Amino acid sequence: MLTVDWILIADRSRAILFHALPHGLRPYPALASFVHAEGRMSPQERDSDVSGRIQHPGGARSTIEPHEDRKHVEARKFARQLVETLGRDRQNGRFDRLVVAAPPAFLGVLRETWTPLLRERIAAEVAEDLLPLPEKELQTRLSGLVASVKERTPAS
Repeated sequence: MLTVDWILIADRSRAILFHALPHGLRPYPALASFVHAEGRMSPQERDSDVSGRIQHPGGARSTIEPHEDRKHVEARKFARQLVETLGRDRQNGRFDRLVVAAPPAFLGVLRETWTPLLRERIAAEVAEDLLPLPEKELQTRLSGLVASVKERTPAS
């Protein structure tokens, strides 16, 4: 039986899901693209509501700091969106194995978000940002990732 491999490359604001074609055929087609606009916003755009201020006796004022970094909050929202989509595709039998490449910080957020059933399908995780690569170099890197996964996986 043929194993269907998908590759997710992502960062905190965008992601591309590729289908690793069998027998090393390339280029790998993109199945879906995801954009989380809030993850791309600068702190000034994202935090346009100024933090509240407290007036202390004697006229002194201080700013109330938010409890959590907005960048991390947005990264978690995006990770949950990706996991929800991949979970649905896993449940529908659309892929057998998943290779994931993301910068280390976002890969950590994804790891916190994986469901146990989805985690079972992850064949490899690569802590690297591949999104900025030119298309030809990206396709070469993806092919290498899939080949290394196939080499490690025992034949059925």
